[in-house]
Amino acid sequence: MGVERVRREDGGEDLVIRLDDVQAALVGADGVAMAGELWRVLAALAAIRIGAWDGSPDVARALESREETAGDLAARQADTVYQIEQGLMPRLEAIRALALRALRAGGASYAELAAAMGVSRSTAQSRWARIASTEHPAEEWARSGRPFPQAPAPGGPVCDHRSVGIDIVRGDGARLMLERVRPPFGIAPAAGHVDDHGTPEDAARAETGEELGLTVVSLRPLTGGWLPNRCRRRVAPGRRTGHDWSIYAATVTGDLAPGADEARNVGWRTPAEIQRLAERTVAHARGRISAIDFNDDPGLEPVWVHWYARLGVIDVTEADLEAVTRLFTG
Repeated sequence: MGVERVRREDGGEDLVIRLDDVQAALVGADGVAMAGELWRVLAALAAIRIGAWDGSPDVARALESREETAGDLAARQADTVYQIEQGLMPRLEAIRALALRALRAGGASYAELAAAMGVSRSTAQSRWARIASTEHPAEEWARSGRPFPQAPAPGGPVCDHRSVGIDIVRGDGARLMLERVRPPFGIAPAAGHVDDHGTPEDAARAETGEELGLTVVSLRPLTGGWLPNRCRRRVAPGRRTGHDWSIYAATVTGDLAPGADEARNVGWRTPAEIQRLAERTVAHARGRISAIDFNDDPGLEPVWVHWYARLGVIDVTEADLEAVTRLFTG
């Protein structure tokens, strides 16, 4: 069993994944779906290695010879990202989580978990704490073969290019923040699209209720403007990626009741904690922390490094801020 390389007469190659009869029966259509997603990743890797995605004049000429446009290429790239983010990665993350649960249930120490993951003991302990406290949405799919939890299809919501952020500050300077359960990963204040809420102020009130379960008493504009930050929604043809942001200071009332589908680890972060979170994001932007490690133990959401630097909440150098900006625009 395993993977077999079969050379074709046309010079191409088939990669055949072999399963025994029991494995094939248990995996079923999910195996076909994952193989299709892996094929897409490998095709993207080949395109990257021959420079097909670098935007050079040679690429432009090649597109013209195939009667394709730069928009067609961008659509394929966006679809590749979508299939990885919403298909292959969550499946792999769920399988990894269940493997770690099995190791831990069998008595594995943090040192043994660290060895299995190829990370430090402290990182393994942090990852395990997250897995133990929150079940990955796809774990039930992996265990039982029930339908895979579907994210909005590429034909789903279209970005409206208007976003709001809600900065809630306690008397001692601590800020109410949450960890996002869906991309973009990171620790951040409540935020969201304006959509059909009406005005940005209406959206700020609605997002505060949806993400935190709190009622806004008052709003005060803090800052805002256009940022070319990526969106997990579709971008309409002819529109550029990004959002016109409105950031508000809010006073709130009520009992904290975070929406489980929106956030986890909701709580107050002190100024020193927020600075450390920003420094972790900078380390990720500088390549000192991998994307997997950052997603497992995130720092400040990159776009909020920008806003909090502008507001003087955190201290980052211009060079570090430029590096972080590439995380949400690259």
